[in-house]
Amino acid sequence: NVSVSSLSRFARIGWIDRGGERKAAREATRELQMRPDNPDAAVRTLSGGNQQKAVLARWLLRGCRVLLLDEPTRGVDVGARAELYAVIRRLADEGLAVLLVS
Repeated sequence: NVSVSSLSRFARIGWIDRGGERKAAREATRELQMRPDNPDAAVRTLSGGNQQKAVLARWLLRGCRVLLLDEPTRGVDVGARAELYAVIRRLADEGLAVLLVS
C-alpha cells in the first residue's frame, strides 16, 4: 500500500523490482515510526494515526516536494496527533513545503 503511488519508480522493462519496492516501503514505515513497521500490513488493520502515516509515506516515496494536508489528524487519538505533527514539522525542517488545512 505504501508504494502503490510510486510503482513506476521500481519498474524495470515491464517488471517490478519487488526487493527495491519492499526496501523503500520498509524505510518509509520506519522513518514515520509506523506501528507495526510492516509494509505488508493492510492499511485497514492499522490504527487511525498509522493509517494517516501510511498515506503520508505513500506520497513521500513518490518524491513530492509539496504536501497539501487536509486535516491530517482528524479521527486520531491525542498521542498519534502529536506524532503526526512532529513528523510534519521534521519534514518541513528538512525543506519539504507543507500546507496544512484545517
